[in-house]
Amino acid sequence: MRGGFESPLLAALADRQIVDVSSLAAALPDPSPPPFERLAALRHRLPAGLVHAERVYVLAEPPPDLAPLAPESAWYASERSLVVVLDPKDEGLEGLLVDLAEYCRAAAHIHERLASNPELVAKIDAQDLDPIATTQLALALDAAPSAIASVAREAPATMIDLAWMARRVFDPEVHVHADLTPSGLQARGHAIAEALLHRIAPGTFRLLVSDHLAPIELLSPYTRDLGHALYAWSLENPSAVKTRGLVDAIRDAPSTPDDDLAALVVPDLFRRAPELLEERRAQESTQGLWLEDTLGTAYGVADAAALAAPDRAVVDAAREGALAVVAGGAPDVLLAATHALLDSGRVQGFAGIFGAVLDDDRAVIPSALVDDDDAVRLATTNELEQLATTIDLSVLRANAIPVSRDRGASRIAMSTCEAIRRTRVLGSIEPDTGVYLVLYPRRGGGLTRARAVLDASRLSILALFSKKSHKSTVGSKSPKSESKPHLTRRFRA
Repeated sequence: MRGGFESPLLAALADRQIVDVSSLAAALPDPSPPPFERLAALRHRLPAGLVHAERVYVLAEPPPDLAPLAPESAWYASERSLVVVLDPKDEGLEGLLVDLAEYCRAAAHIHERLASNPELVAKIDAQDLDPIATTQLALALDAAPSAIASVAREAPATMIDLAWMARRVFDPEVHVHADLTPSGLQARGHAIAEALLHRIAPGTFRLLVSDHLAPIELLSPYTRDLGHALYAWSLENPSAVKTRGLVDAIRDAPSTPDDDLAALVVPDLFRRAPELLEERRAQESTQGLWLEDTLGTAYGVADAAALAAPDRAVVDAAREGALAVVAGGAPDVLLAATHALLDSGRVQGFAGIFGAVLDDDRAVIPSALVDDDDAVRLATTNELEQLATTIDLSVLRANAIPVSRDRGASRIAMSTCEAIRRTRVLGSIEPDTGVYLVLYPRRGGGLTRARAVLDASRLSILALFSKKSHKSTVGSKSPKSESKPHLTRRFRA
């Protein structure tokens, strides 16, 4: 199964849980940029002083009684040990291991070139690089003198680390918690699928998989019930709101809260007050939405007919039946859960919502995904585009989208499509089962891009419940009708 790891060898090393960095470095292909350029780039992702580490511990939760190296840093230190808490999203463990391996390669090259020149190393350490010393260092490391001077001026801590690389060999042990290994992530995904299959009533169900938690905000009554309170919290805590422009938009908004703006506040609220999540989940379970959370992944079942106050676009759709949701967290967890749920033979419709490195600020409907080895064409592009017009949603229809870490769609999007193709060949899902894939821009912190994931989620859920997708689906009465009482405030913000 192809998951979040692009390198099978790195995945195998990570599964060992204890591995030295030099082994990781040996697993990488030959480097292209010179070592000093790699070191300069890594200073934005790795902590200063890493060269002194003898052990690096990789955890999924912060260690007790240790303070981060800087506010909101993922790194902690104790003597010659470093601890890093991984955000399971994006590149996750593989990205960290690649960074450590690249750092090791750069350190080994620098040690080889500078260990025999203690006078130059002393000048580097003392931050006393005159033009001749800068020239000597540039020649030794195959670097541009201007690059040396720039790093020495902007990041003196990096130059001090460089001097220590000349004095000692960098090869710490990396200890990976079992919860973060590829095998551990796949086991968690299988456990999620098993829990969902036991929770869903016998029969078929729709499946929604997303690498972002946004779809849940469209199913839950949370933002529609607490819009005013979420607005007030954001205005009282502007420094806690990460989305650029969100506080200004809320400040300038009319008195009636915009559901999307309120939804964008939720991640920042729970980052500050995580204890509120348990209360929220307990209340949602009484209103047609059962959810559990584990290490960044939320999973559960929505009873479409019983949802108290879903997003208006979803309300207008024909709503009945069960919707299984797996959202957020590590790609391998999502993919393992998807495989197991598809193999159950009970999935009657699938929607995937995944981040991509895109130049556009809108939700994107791809016609195909293409990587170096494979290509997958998507047959529901026209249907998604037509549905978007029914709710006045601005989307971009794209041709083939490349799949890579640096541009285009993420690996999990391609792997999910491959899993569906495999399931169709095996006969676990019907050939005409609706499969909907919508991408959103995952880089950039602006308000427009932040709203795109909600648009992508809205379109995907609408497609899953559309009559065209499921001809047997019968329209149900809107929960906004007089047959249901108005939603009362049950949540705290």
